[in-house]
Amino acid sequence: MCPLEVDPVLPVALGIWALVLAVDDIRHHRVLNVALVPVAAFALAARVSGGWPGCDLSLWSGLAGAAIGLAFWLPGYLLKRSGAGDVKCAMVMGLVLGGTRALEANLIGFIALGLLALIAMLAGRRNSRIAAVPALATGFIAALAGGPWLLGA
Repeated sequence: MCPLEVDPVLPVALGIWALVLAVDDIRHHRVLNVALVPVAAFALAARVSGGWPGCDLSLWSGLAGAAIGLAFWLPGYLLKRSGAGDVKCAMVMGLVLGGTRALEANLIGFIALGLLALIAMLAGRRNSRIAAVPALATGFIAALAGGPWLLGA
């Protein structure tokens, strides 16, 4: 059994971290590396050390999650619709979650970002900048809260 399912401290701490990133992105339109590196280092160390018995904390699962985050958000960066911080944030969140949960988190994040864009468009703010990390955080927190939601167990 995974400690994430037994002890709520780590998922709550990670959820708070995601919320802090989201608020900072809303206020300043930035994602600081200093906020990403410690979580990435922790997740990488947990995956390299083998994590906990019975958990899918393999290094490959974490790298797959990071690759999924990269695949979802890099095109927006290349098209100059999102920042590099959004891409790095998605990769770190993917590293934490692993493959299946990262895929779900990014799907939920894309839906949330689409809803935010629709709301901005309906409010007459067509060309305004929309912070992407709140949408990412929504998917991340949903995945931490139990997922997988869409892709099965």
